[in-house]
Amino acid sequence: MRKKLFSLFFITGLMCFGFLMSEKTQAQDPKVSADCSTGHFVLKMIPPQNHAYWAIRVHRQDKVFDSIIQNNENFKYNKYKENIYGRNVLRGNGYNWWVQSISTTGVWSEGRGGNVYCSLNDTMYLSASYKYPNLIIQWRAVEGAVRYAVRVDDRSNGWSESNMKPGDWMNDSVITNSYTIPVACNKKISYWVYAIDKNGVWSKSSVLKTCYNTK
Repeated sequence: MRKKLFSLFFITGLMCFGFLMSEKTQAQDPKVSADCSTGHFVLKMIPPQNHAYWAIRVHRQDKVFDSIIQNNENFKYNKYKENIYGRNVLRGNGYNWWVQSISTTGVWSEGRGGNVYCSLNDTMYLSASYKYPNLIIQWRAVEGAVRYAVRVDDRSNGWSESNMKPGDWMNDSVITNSYTIPVACNKKISYWVYAIDKNGVWSKSSVLKTCYNTK
């Protein structure tokens, strides 16, 4: 009798263990990556085994907006993308995200979460062209900015805002989204831009870029 009870409990235990392991397999956590590129916040999810759909939650926080922008428990795609153009990106956009996989049997994974900061570098699209004898720097206008601060460095002689050297330029009162300066040919030039709002708050600088100008 004891042997029969032991066998019954042992078999039942194995069945429960197998069921739990099966459920665990069905509710595996997904692999998720997040980044900001080409003016978008992008989430990419790799579905685990027995995956059916996603529960996805995205919260965006910037200078003028602080709210849930996506809360969907039936998200069917493996990629989420939000256009960040037109946002007030003077201080950048912060995104908090949380993703759970829901299995074919309705079991939820524990989930993956994180945050990513989309800096001015991702939205300003700084570029320059050289048309003898001028270097023309252009960038995407930033919502909330009332002026821009432009820096141009002739790489041959170092950079110091307190000790400007020939070929270096600094202007904190640019009200357009372009800036033109005369520079000599065949120079290695670095340039970067800050956005400034009505309260005098400066953004982080745009990504520093370097070019060789020629005729």
